[in-house]
Amino acid sequence: MYFGREATKAALQREHLAGYRVLHLATHAVIDERVPARSGVVLSGSSAEDGILRVTDVFNLVSTPIWWYCPLAKRGLESW
Repeated sequence: MYFGREATKAALQREHLAGYRVLHLATHAVIDERVPARSGVVLSGSSAEDGILRVTDVFNLVSTPIWWYCPLAKRGLESW
């Protein structure tokens, strides 16, 4: 488990998650309705990465992701 600043995209990508059936992330999400592939969950960012684990990133980690997000996510990062 990762919490706070340790919960980064790079940390998840280092894990061997292919053997798991479920990947549960309790975090905020951003939804891009014009380009859905740009949607993702918000993790801790850095100067090297924006902290968004995009849809395409998740499919590289697990074969069957389950998405559950708050409807407020549709406002996007610019509203925070």
